Amino acid sequence: MAHISIQRQHHMTRDEVKHQVEALAQTLKDKLGADYQWEDDTLKFSRKNASGHIKVGNEQVDIEVSLGTMLRPLKGSLEKMVTEYLDEHLA
Repeated sequence: MAHISIQRQHHMTRDEVKHQVEALAQTLKDKLGADYQWEDDTLKFSRKNASGHIKVGNEQVDIEVSLGTMLRPLKGSLEKMVTEYLDEHLA
């Protein structure tokens, strides 16, 4: 199983960050078919062969993703997409 772990600092309000995380989750849903739901300040997502969460903190966003064998080849492109999104929208 491949694992992705990304952390990013932010200087936004919690609601602003949650709005950006929601948009990222919608992108993941559109591109990968991942379902998601909020549990307090953590967005949890899953699909066949992948699961993870995005935790919104006061100053940091933590992303953890586990990819099953079938999605392992997408690890690099998925990590790049998420990193670029966070750099653009949380900076």
